[in-house]
Amino acid sequence: MTKLFTRFSEDLQLKGLSQKTSTMLTIVAKQLIKHYQKSPEEISNEERRQYFLYKKNVRQ
Repeated sequence: MTKLFTRFSEDLQLKGLSQKTSTMLTIVAKQLIKHYQKSPEEISNEERRQYFLYKKNVRQ
């Protein structure tokens, strides 16, 4: 999983995002993976959508 997050971090850098934004996106990605207990490749777009709706409406 470390290789995946290293690649993710590098891709965020290439997009020109700040370090703070990159760190927050990595934290969110890890929370999403923990929530579904699946590898990122196995999480569907609908699962991601449902997770972010949950975070917005329930957890805030």
